[in-house]
Amino acid sequence: MSVRQRPADLVLFVGKRRQKPSELPQIFLEINKWFGLDASKIRLVTKPWIVRELRVMPQAEQLYFVPPSKEYLDLLDENARRAELVPIESDILFVTRAGMIDRGKGSHAGERHLVECLGALGVRVLDPLSADLRTQLASYAGARKLLFSEGSSMHGRQLLGHVDQEIHVLVRRIGSRFCEPALQNRVSRLSYWDVTADQVVPTTDRHGDREDLAISFYDTEKVFAAFDAVGVDVRPEWNESAYQAQVAGDIEIWLRKFGGKVKGTSRTTATKVFGRFGVDF
Repeated sequence: MSVRQRPADLVLFVGKRRQKPSELPQIFLEINKWFGLDASKIRLVTKPWIVRELRVMPQAEQLYFVPPSKEYLDLLDENARRAELVPIESDILFVTRAGMIDRGKGSHAGERHLVECLGALGVRVLDPLSADLRTQLASYAGARKLLFSEGSSMHGRQLLGHVDQEIHVLVRRIGSRFCEPALQNRVSRLSYWDVTADQVVPTTDRHGDREDLAISFYDTEKVFAAFDAVGVDVRPEWNESAYQAQVAGDIEIWLRKFGGKVKGTSRTTATKVFGRFGVDF
């Protein structure tokens, strides 16, 4: 909105103290490019500034509760046309978080096995960490049924406006409806599937309980039901022993980083759940 209405203005972003422009994440630069904001117009604010004139545009996207306006979604549709985005068509696309535990992030244990099953069944799987932003957006735009393993990749879909598609979310944090207000007006159907049976949440001194870093565990029958709803029967490819071995491996990786941060009731849950997969805690 700012770029369209004030194309000649500089755009200010607040960064971390002493952060240098060269340290900005690549995804930040890609998103600005997607919106048509030239890098020469970006200024990074890392200390108090005094400016002669400051314009603040209305917040088009809000993190919780408030859906975007129709006018803003229309503007996103226009932006996709300006950028000449060519959708990568698929009947079903699954956006995975497999591998995030290795990176010290929260995820479903054993998701790699689900990905392997889907690949064997011919379902297209996208790992956002292995694709540039334009490929991600083209994939989202071209999917008739789009399934997310709940997480930050869902924000990528917010860079697009209206698409006649279904979005299904495999809920990772128990009871979560992450991005629901932001997505509900963008699609023809939005469904959340409560596929998590248990989760173990680490606690940090600075931020308290970190549910975003939790290791979660599937209720596999509910996972199967979610894929049944989009016409994919995962059961014939599912190997329970292979799945349990992958879960155990993910637990071991997660414990190396967060084992000392499991406190209170989470310790009880960890002892019970980890033990089911042969891992002592």
